[in-house]
Amino acid sequence: GLVLAGHRLPCWGSEALLQIAAGIEGHPDNVAPAIYGGIQLGIHTGTRWMTERAPHPSGMQAVLFIPDFVGKTSDARGVLNATITREEAAFNISRVA
Repeated sequence: GLVLAGHRLPCWGSEALLQIAAGIEGHPDNVAPAIYGGIQLGIHTGTRWMTERAPHPSGMQAVLFIPDFVGKTSDARGVLNATITREEAAFNISRVA
């Protein structure tokens, strides 16, 4: 949506668009692939979002599991053990690769 409305945003180029969109969503998980394409890994450095395209074999295919029920994101986040904050888990998993 931001790309389509880009003419109304105070930004120039994909880097600025990434910062705005990831700032709105709180993460670059969806916006980075939409802007740059491919599989993207993203982290927040404390001052800005950074993403990098992850190389993969040309024949690689995605396998998806789509449950036959709708679940709330808030319920899924509640599964995380209380000894690890969601922020700590997100920070750690974003640096695994």
